[in-house]
Amino acid sequence: MEKEINRDYIGVVKEHNGVYKFEQVPIVESFEIKEQLRAMCENPNRTLLDMQEAFAMNIKTDKKAYACCLPYSYSSSYIDWVRYPKIKTYNEYQTDKQVRIHEIEDAVRKEGYISQSEKEQKIKERIEKYEQSLEDEFLRAALRYIETMDFTATKARVKAMDAVKMSSHEYIGWTAMEYRINKDLRIKVMTNFGYGSSSYFFVNVCYKGIDLLPYAQTVNYYYARIQDIIAHTRSYRAERDSWHIALDFVANLSDRARIGLEKLVYEWLHNEITEMIAGLKNIKEDPKMVLAKVVKNKFGVVGNLVSVRSISDLEIKEYGAYPDELALVFKMEKISNALILLKKLEQATAIYPDATQAIQTIKELNQAIVPEISRAVEEIKCQLSSLKDRLRPIAKELSNLYAQKKEQDEMAYAVYERWNRRTPDLTWTKFIIVYNEKHKEFAALQNTIIRLSNRKKKIETEIFDRKSFVERLQKCYADIARAKLLAA
Repeated sequence: MEKEINRDYIGVVKEHNGVYKFEQVPIVESFEIKEQLRAMCENPNRTLLDMQEAFAMNIKTDKKAYACCLPYSYSSSYIDWVRYPKIKTYNEYQTDKQVRIHEIEDAVRKEGYISQSEKEQKIKERIEKYEQSLEDEFLRAALRYIETMDFTATKARVKAMDAVKMSSHEYIGWTAMEYRINKDLRIKVMTNFGYGSSSYFFVNVCYKGIDLLPYAQTVNYYYARIQDIIAHTRSYRAERDSWHIALDFVANLSDRARIGLEKLVYEWLHNEITEMIAGLKNIKEDPKMVLAKVVKNKFGVVGNLVSVRSISDLEIKEYGAYPDELALVFKMEKISNALILLKKLEQATAIYPDATQAIQTIKELNQAIVPEISRAVEEIKCQLSSLKDRLRPIAKELSNLYAQKKEQDEMAYAVYERWNRRTPDLTWTKFIIVYNEKHKEFAALQNTIIRLSNRKKKIETEIFDRKSFVERLQKCYADIARAKLLAA
């Protein structure tokens, strides 16, 4: 069975004579007591009192509570702190049990049409089920507490290791870990676990106030959330497996810093910005070719990143229906979205002077697509006008047909009522089959309505899709206008 981070080991970034590596520190498990409790829970001869005694004898702590996600997923909501399981006294156990037995007996006695022996058997089974539920509930609480204790004990050992620079955790809520390679380079891991859709897992790298951003992601994926890209070096899914990816990234980056921080940051910015600009130019020159590659490579590796994603099946279907329009919108959105990066690129010029040229290129690309956006919007609006002209007579004809159908339905139902008086078990479904055979015009009218309704729906879908394209293109135009890049 594959080992899981924070369940079987704690992930760490460790330094060995100036070399940084991702390593695993095994969690020392309280294996025997966990197995003992599981066996007791499955043994009918054991009770909750037996399990409590075994737990209390083996787990002697100060009964501290822990803000720990284990064993729940990071994207879960309303995760309770891990607390020492409630230990019932003998009197509490017996009192609760007797109350529940009385409730079960009362409920069973109220059930009619069963013999006394059957009632006694039901009472016995429900009492056994109740006792088993107590043991199952205690086992879950006990195992969670033990696993959290084991994790916390190992985490304490990890914190005492001078060579460990960063390690995985299970904290509920907002947490930030910062590691400084020196006064200029800061690596920060920010998490928010246990808050449902608001959970997050970010890594930020900052050098002298300049964020090292994944600029190339904006062009390497069909969808890239620019707001995340300009805020974080890496945005991962809130999952345990992301720890391995994040800490491995931190270790590799820290190790690369040995070549010199200024050089490391320069190379990072050069590689990311160069790749982004090349990608934007390719999209400008041949968006159809780029988008075709995106569709072909829809299963490309995204890893645990949440700021980007591949093209979806629904979007591929849309591409099949509107290849030209989607390629056009893809091009305009990619180029205009790059404007959001300008401020970050301006900051990067302090380390990477060529970022100035990248800024100029992005501005020129946006200025170049303005006429294309205007022409495309006008063309699509003409298409919309034509589609609406085609829709009007169909809608009018359908309205007339529905009026005819209403009359025919009323006539058919009047016949059905007469037949039903003679044959009460005659259903409408059976009747209408016979009626359609005798009145071909009834079925023909229905088929005409279905055919025209499908045609109407198809045109309405085309109108909706083209309106969506216009809105997206107009947003691109507005973004370019906001950047003051429209021709005077």
